[in-house]
Amino acid sequence: VLPSAASVKAALTDEARLVREDKLRDELKTLARQQPPRAGQPPTVAPLDTLHQTLLVRFARLGEINLFTGALADALACRPELAERMVLDVSGQQLATALVALAMPPEDLHFVLATFYPDLDERLGGRSRGDVLLASLTPELARERLIGWLEADREDAHRHQPYLGPDRGADPRAPRPVKSAQRSVSTDRKTLRR
Repeated sequence: VLPSAASVKAALTDEARLVREDKLRDELKTLARQQPPRAGQPPTVAPLDTLHQTLLVRFARLGEINLFTGALADALACRPELAERMVLDVSGQQLATALVALAMPPEDLHFVLATFYPDLDERLGGRSRGDVLLASLTPELARERLIGWLEADREDAHRHQPYLGPDRGADPRAPRPVKSAQRSVSTDRKTLRR
């Protein structure tokens, strides 16, 4: 007894499907081996490349704090909220730590800090406050702190809402519209009849 043409075709289709599935499974296994899981990897801090260094200095010179923050987030490969928090630190210590960890050249580092934090340009006994701040930071210490911030940022991804975020809440200081008392027409008619 010979198998029918339909059963032969179905067997070939099943065999082709199994071959495709095996091929796809092998490809997925290869991809999984090539990319280790990112969750266990500590963040890396690479020195600034010339593009990011130029952008940071240019945006500082122009006073474009939002563009500076975006370029800093891109250089750190982190969320913009973390870079925003670093820049919003009023002491300038977090930004100084990040820029020291990124190995920004000293003359650019002094310029950026003095631009955003003018009080760091004040003199204290022959040295500026910025010089004192930078002298207290070593590249190794700054790198360790920055890696800690990057790790904490990964864990704390949804707790900070940026000031300029698209989903920010209403400003509690803004005046609220006054609700006017509305009386219904039926109430007015009742009072007129009495």
